[in-house]
Amino acid sequence: MRIGSRGRHGNTLTDECCTWNLSLSTHSSNDEQLTHVATLHHQWPNVQLLIERGANINEPLYTTDGYNTVLNWYTKYGDFEQAYWLLQHGADPTRKIHGDPGSRNYGRMPMIEDIWYAPVTPDAIPWQRKCQHWLLDHGIQRTDAMGAWKEFRQRLGRPADPKNIPLL
Repeated sequence: MRIGSRGRHGNTLTDECCTWNLSLSTHSSNDEQLTHVATLHHQWPNVQLLIERGANINEPLYTTDGYNTVLNWYTKYGDFEQAYWLLQHGADPTRKIHGDPGSRNYGRMPMIEDIWYAPVTPDAIPWQRKCQHWLLDHGIQRTDAMGAWKEFRQRLGRPADPKNIPLL
């Protein structure tokens, strides 16, 4: 049964896990945590329910460490309303890419880059701003590392140098 789909009794799989006290750390047959499966199926209420009931908000996908967490799945697409909720519920935006020392990605923090530099639609700006303020309120300053956003912003004709990008 798909996360979010209704079973025989009208309950979702997420409801069943919570009702029957099944482990929220359960993984799919593809070794994906339930929060990832719910995200893939655009089931934000299920992501929230799983986290509220104790699913590990900072568990990375397919590894024991790294940045590929539920927060990353939302920030990389500019879904800052969901990202803000996740930040308020304990998501760690400072998780780093673990790569080879000396590589261009080593030590980058993609979620922070997304929050500071992702160009978004006007309706997403207030939520991106809230995420930026959350970072500042928690002592996380804007970084000069922009990852892929630098080239993307250049292609859009937007400022691509951090010192030329205004704070929201």
